[in-house]
Amino acid sequence: MKKNFPLQKVLEHRSRIYEIKLQELEKLKMELSNIENELTILEAEYKRISNDILNLKNESLLMKPLYDKYLMRVEGAINNTKKRLEEKKNEIELKKEEVVKALNDKKVMEKLKEKHIIDYRNFLKKEELKMIDELVITRFKNVKKD
Repeated sequence: MKKNFPLQKVLEHRSRIYEIKLQELEKLKMELSNIENELTILEAEYKRISNDILNLKNESLLMKPLYDKYLMRVEGAINNTKKRLEEKKNEIELKKEEVVKALNDKKVMEKLKEKHIIDYRNFLKKEELKMIDELVITRFKNVKKD
């Protein structure tokens, strides 16, 4: 029996895959945070423009169509950002599943390595017992000859 774990390369590969998937998940979470910030800014802008429209005075009524157009653009941007937010959340959920699968694959290999270590230790104990038995038999034969 070999001392080295025969599937060490596989374990290292699965560990690297897990780390990569974890980094990708963190990147997606950062992107989600950026989209949420963008949505917050757009919603604040929408409220500000809505308040400006309500506070328009008679002499500024000519500006109302411009405000309405801008408000519609901001509303479209908000809807677009909400769609992107949902897509990013779905993407994160899929990536989480990939991370869990990669972690499970890695754990399987780690369990196999632990089992190999235990088996190797048991093998060494058996070999040691064999050597002790041979030594005792050899000594016994030498004592009997004398």
